[in-house]
Amino acid sequence: MSFAKNELGFDVPYSGIIKAKDIDFHYITKRYDRINGLKYNQVDFAQVLNVQSDDKYKSSSEELFHAINIKLSSSDAKLEALMFYYYSYLIKHADLHLKNIGALEIGMKKYILTPLYDVISVGVYNGDSWDLGLSLKKPPKKPKNWNIQDFYKLAKIVAISQHSFKKEARSMTKIFITKMPQYIDKLREFEKTYPLDMQQTRVGSYKSFSQRVENMYKEKIIQLKKLGIIQELNLIDIAGGLLNREHISDSK
Repeated sequence: MSFAKNELGFDVPYSGIIKAKDIDFHYITKRYDRINGLKYNQVDFAQVLNVQSDDKYKSSSEELFHAINIKLSSSDAKLEALMFYYYSYLIKHADLHLKNIGALEIGMKKYILTPLYDVISVGVYNGDSWDLGLSLKKPPKKPKNWNIQDFYKLAKIVAISQHSFKKEARSMTKIFITKMPQYIDKLREFEKTYPLDMQQTRVGSYKSFSQRVENMYKEKIIQLKKLGIIQELNLIDIAGGLLNREHISDSK
């Protein structure tokens, strides 16, 4: 959520993690559909597609983007939805189902993309997770190893040119490659005071949260290279330092 807001400029409401009375923590997001006594209508895309909550993973990305093309009122809103999808792919947001993306009415029955209210990286705590919550087409299958052509197909549905998507994707991927290490460093500093042991290894030690984030980050860059996305976006020079380190190709 922080990376989406601070580095990529997405509309992200105030959010945070608070300690409960017991050992649990809770994730909170400030409501953005209530301002100065006014109530703004919001619908998620399960509602738009008339899909029951239990079936929120059973649609397809193509079906979702056909609904986005009809529901969202402007090309800018449709491009923002497409780039949110691409960002979700970069961070392995495998929980991105129909109820985690929505449309917000701003008056006169015009809709924009909702602020990003539930963005998580399943890839951090499950490295073998899907890249996204929905497959490209029906019938559903594990949405892994998307290539740039898959995103071009979604772009075409919402009338975004390949050139426009490629330009935005290059900028976003470059920021992801160059800026994410700074967030990992901040996590390491935080863990000096507040340890975030996350995963027990076979030898009984623990991997920290920062280690898991770093693994996800490195594995994603390798995946982007293997699928030709780094090459398509002309980012070999930017990603080269990581891709040339042979030991990360076997990182788990």
